[in-house]
Amino acid sequence: MLAGKKLAKMELKDPRITILVNAEKTIIEIHDSLASVLFCRIELTPEQFSKALSRISYTECKAKIFNTDVLNKRLVTKKHKFEIPKDIPYNQRSEILSEIIKQTLPDGWISDNYFSSQDTFINTEEKLYAQTTIRQWVDESEGINS
Repeated sequence: MLAGKKLAKMELKDPRITILVNAEKTIIEIHDSLASVLFCRIELTPEQFSKALSRISYTECKAKIFNTDVLNKRLVTKKHKFEIPKDIPYNQRSEILSEIIKQTLPDGWISDNYFSSQDTFINTEEKLYAQTTIRQWVDESEGINS
């Protein structure tokens, strides 16, 4: 508690840890498996790692925190198919498709904007479609916004 103010705390529902040690540095990563995101990355020099293993408290390190807005939320992904003009120049496809998808995305979903896989384009006799993966993070208590 800081001067009467209670500090926020959160417990990850399904955390995973990776510790990579080599001669130059040690990297410790904490991953939220439910959200499928990296949460924290800590880098230590060999000297700092040695201090930490020797139980020296508050050892200096480099640390980065990521993706705090989706922690403890479940990642949901699905394919999103949308109609596109047949006459898009090949060298402008990604740029134009990124703009078109913004207009077709369901609320709360984020597009990968990757349009280079074999199944990206679907050509029918009348129309041309593109598809990509979209994702959203949902609280376990909430439903999925389709």
